[in-house]
Amino acid sequence: NTEVGKRTSFRAMLDEFRRSLMRELDYRQEARNLSTLGANLARFSGILVPSPVPDFVTQRVLTMEFVHGRKVTAIGPLARMELNGAPLAEELCEAYLHQILVDGFFHADPHPGNIFLTDDGRLAFLDLGMVAHIGPSMQETLLQLVMAISEGRGENVADLMLEIGTPVAEVDHDAITREIVQLVLQVQGMSLRDIALGRLLFNASRIASDGGYRMPRELTMLSKTLLNVDEVARRLDPDFDPNAAIRRNAAKITRDRMLKSFSPGRMFDSVLEFKSLFEKLPRRLNQLADAVVDN
Repeated sequence: NTEVGKRTSFRAMLDEFRRSLMRELDYRQEARNLSTLGANLARFSGILVPSPVPDFVTQRVLTMEFVHGRKVTAIGPLARMELNGAPLAEELCEAYLHQILVDGFFHADPHPGNIFLTDDGRLAFLDLGMVAHIGPSMQETLLQLVMAISEGRGENVADLMLEIGTPVAEVDHDAITREIVQLVLQVQGMSLRDIALGRLLFNASRIASDGGYRMPRELTMLSKTLLNVDEVARRLDPDFDPNAAIRRNAAKITRDRMLKSFSPGRMFDSVLEFKSLFEKLPRRLNQLADAVVDN
């Protein structure tokens, strides 16, 4: 119905699907995606992004470095016993956190069929027709959100979900908060290895949406991506704990975000932000004083 369409931003979803489909049909764009992601992930020794061959790339033809290996889905129980999968699962998780929360450019379709285990023991990312972009402000919120979920802080999860959502109907903030807190509490008694971070994020988003909020498409993309990453990681290491991996990498991700923000252009933006803050400060203080007087 119309109300559901407003909350889910159905038209925006269709427009994004159309744009994504058109990008996937142009192999020149996929070649650019391969080059960009390859440069961004060069620091990860266990990750391979095949390089395109520019002279043999057209709108309808993509030629890239050949990957010797097999799909992660083809790894049988015996092969998994011989595979040291834990470090690969850890690096996969770290690489995706880096893509999403530092670079703001990530491989948005990492289902097990698109991840190869190479003959030399690395993970190769294939099919980069579907990628996603996230801006700095949304990255900051998503970092806080992912950390709050991994640490079981339900009220913080609820606050952040409502902060990034847009109310499009009459909403009951307390009811939404209670549902999200209950959702997070439900998984506290479970083994952390049994918790799918992407599914929890998706369910929290659904609660906010049902309560009258339109959630940003970046959140939907992130939920789907984390669900796929979690599945691939567990195929490599059935005992993989994504929440613990997130907590282990939180300091490194924060440091990398800070280092990236120390560019001359970003520092100039920060100066302008502080200038704007101090210009507004007297008016803000007057408003605060009036509020105190009015009890």
